[in-house]
Amino acid sequence: ERISYFTSLFPPPVVGVCFGLLASLPFLNSLIMRSIDTPDNKAPFQVVFNCCQNLGRAANPVALLVLTSSLALGKVKRQASQVQVQEVELEQGEFEIPLLKRWSCVSIARFIVSPLLMVTLLQSLYKVG
Repeated sequence: ERISYFTSLFPPPVVGVCFGLLASLPFLNSLIMRSIDTPDNKAPFQVVFNCCQNLGRAANPVALLVLTSSLALGKVKRQASQVQVQEVELEQGEFEIPLLKRWSCVSIARFIVSPLLMVTLLQSLYKVG
């Protein structure tokens, strides 16, 4: 019960912020991040900083993949230890779009249409000014 109390009191984002504040202290900062002041310009635990930096770089693409997959799958209902796609009652004249079709539409929109729109927008803004 104490563990559940502490996990509700300190969720993972709060713990991450606390670790970040501790790492920003001057005497710990010189151990983790390289500094111009040191003669060899290396920190003993530079590899820890590099790992955290790489994880931070991967956060946005992974979040985008999760969002895209959840959009492609539609509504999901959790039951006991099983995940099943929820059956949606369809009215007359409505139809359910197959999974492959939804997945392909989301992928085409994300990887073809969106980059083309951005390139077109950037090129037109470059020509304007």
